Amino acid sequence: REKLTRMFTKILGGFAATSHHLSNVRITLEGQDRAHATAYVYAWHRMTNGDRVEAWGRYSDDWVLLEEGWRIQRRVITMAGTDGLEGTPFQPMPRLASPTDLPSPTVTRR
Repeated sequence: REKLTRMFTKILGGFAATSHHLSNVRITLEGQDRAHATAYVYAWHRMTNGDRVEAWGRYSDDWVLLEEGWRIQRRVITMAGTDGLEGTPFQPMPRLASPTDLPSPTVTRR
């Protein structure tokens, strides 16, 4: 928690305002005290110098249930794209195969 506090203090110091919007949240329970979740994120930021930064990505989280409640144990952030940001410390989101590379769907009639 101390490392996270230092990291966020450093990162958020450059922002005058931020807003994150999540969608397509999917949670899979993996037992009584573990879960995995994914969510897509659009993040808007206004820098202290007035510049605007936008990012589109995905959170992939492993959760664990502790006495205090559910806590994120591990988060992987992947980026689909950004606007107003040169480079990103996050890995790029893997691309799906082209529709022409996918097998044709099969239909089974009963």
